[in-house]
Amino acid sequence: MVAEAEPDVLSSQDMASALGWDLSIQFNNDEDDESTVVTVQGQDQTDLLMSLTGAFNSLNLIVHSARIDSQPGGEFRDVFHISTKANEKIPKTSWAEVKGRLYAMVSESSRSSKPAIYGAPSSQEPPRLQPVRRENDTRDLEKAAGEMAQAASRLVEIERNIVSLTEDGAGQQELTVKESERAEAASLLERRMAAMEAILAARRAVQQEPSAQTETEAAREGGGEMRFQQGGASSTGPAAGDGFEIILQGFNWESCKGVNGKPFWQVLQSQAHTIAEAGFTSVWLPPPSDAVSDQGYLPRDLYNLDSKYGSQAELRNCISVLHENNLKAIADIVINHRCANSQEDGKWNKFGGRLPWDKSYICKDNPDYGGTGNHKTGEDYHAAPTLTIPRSG
Repeated sequence: MVAEAEPDVLSSQDMASALGWDLSIQFNNDEDDESTVVTVQGQDQTDLLMSLTGAFNSLNLIVHSARIDSQPGGEFRDVFHISTKANEKIPKTSWAEVKGRLYAMVSESSRSSKPAIYGAPSSQEPPRLQPVRRENDTRDLEKAAGEMAQAASRLVEIERNIVSLTEDGAGQQELTVKESERAEAASLLERRMAAMEAILAARRAVQQEPSAQTETEAAREGGGEMRFQQGGASSTGPAAGDGFEIILQGFNWESCKGVNGKPFWQVLQSQAHTIAEAGFTSVWLPPPSDAVSDQGYLPRDLYNLDSKYGSQAELRNCISVLHENNLKAIADIVINHRCANSQEDGKWNKFGGRLPWDKSYICKDNPDYGGTGNHKTGEDYHAAPTLTIPRSG
């Protein structure tokens, strides 16, 4: 239960001003018969949603639902339906204190602790969110926020039980059971937080001019984007992560055979929703190009995406469905060796497809293939020639 407010509690406006925030928190007990409606609005802040939900739970308040409304310009208006542990509205006499404590808790985590990744310093302005175009986008975010809040509340409740049991001198067996529950609850919270990170990452817009090299929707015939978007410090795109991914290896050595006559790309596509619900944010895919080996690890034509795993069209459809489920597709690409298409002087050293290399792209001391390129730095790999940049002059 939240304690009653003292008369000299710092107002929310004063607290926001002291922190230099364009942020307001308003309470209303008249909009809902069973809960207090808390409206938070202002300019977007890094990780603010997670900080708020964590703060509510630290205050022993239950988040029953949340509506997230982010605007293209970085402004937001988030509405939470909150009650006490006794399923009662927050008394008006406690509003000032709750606001002050929320501001204090959020300020402790308002600056991102994430490392500078993909060349972008953490001091730079965070990427803005894409405009919301579908009702499903809002529902997914609302659901993720509610699930994350419930998981956080469960973890806090268990930890309080452990503290209470310890103070009461409980036995080791009882504490061990609670510690097991705590580990399970912490794991669930981490998965819910990862799911929220994935949803927010998917909604971040790329703030850059279109590149001439960017693959158009017409070119990929409605399939998933399979190209990085290059742009210096702001590089991002469907394949870029945020350093907090939970990756599933989506294949094994037998996946190239498909399942019950179905190509692997179709099988994986059908499992996308289940993978996302399990808490994963990214899926590692097998080598997707034409190859001598069924598994793809002896690539031949890197631009031919028809393989034992299925056709290029099936691959693109699979990636599209993964993206629809807020999953990133991570390709396993072999670039240190490549199999040739034909022979010269009895050696397999003439390549085909869109990269028609010759023996100058093969290390010169790779005797099985008659290369004339640079010296190799590793051991011989007899299954395929070791690649190099052609020697100049």
